[in-house]
Amino acid sequence: MNSHDRHDWHSAEYVEEWVTRSRQEDDARLARFRLMSDLVPHPKDAPITILDVGTGYGPVANVMLEAFPQSRVVAQDYSEPMLAHARRTLASHASRVTFVQADLMSADWVAKAGGPFDAVVSSIAIHNLQSAPRIREIYREVCLSVNDGGCFLNLDLVNAPTPALQRRYWEVMSSRRAARSPTGSPGHGGTADLARMPAADAQADDRPPFPASVDDQLAWLREAGFSQVDCFWKEMGLALVGGYK
Repeated sequence: MNSHDRHDWHSAEYVEEWVTRSRQEDDARLARFRLMSDLVPHPKDAPITILDVGTGYGPVANVMLEAFPQSRVVAQDYSEPMLAHARRTLASHASRVTFVQADLMSADWVAKAGGPFDAVVSSIAIHNLQSAPRIREIYREVCLSVNDGGCFLNLDLVNAPTPALQRRYWEVMSSRRAARSPTGSPGHGGTADLARMPAADAQADDRPPFPASVDDQLAWLREAGFSQVDCFWKEMGLALVGGYK
């Protein structure tokens, strides 16, 4: 999480509510997180170092630690309350995890995280920056921190190719979330962002709600220095993009 979005990540109460809602989707997300671990180009018993950008309460880091039992993970987040949740999630792997509080909007975040890394992963975090120029810079910073033969995998919210598709995605996600929520309204966690839309009031003038489309992301990955890039999975406005170095 970071300092330039609409969430109050410094509020322990807000983070507690967010995590509680988000954990309800953990089972649905597990296949995506396991796909991310499968795409890491190293043997499962390799002693690799993995950076989890915007670790949140640690669900992706947990999958990585279980998939790579000799690995070490650096779990970065802007929010201290969120890192407190991550420490609890990852308690059984505590000896292999380093927790780092750092703001992605600050150029020193990579230095704080350390490195180099054999893999960098992130899930539903980087879009919160709401700054395409800064995200492009982060992709370059990540690439510089990745060892040759390593990778960067980013599961995140993306813009649809057209305004009409964006509206349709919003309608579908809103309907799904309302059907699952006992209050009939979308929650705060994970893909709930698609239903709530950071710029939901922008539907009338078709402003894109997120910083980038899949095509933008792939172009930024190539520009950053990743040689093999692709969209490995996509469902409407949620996509797993990444590249190998």
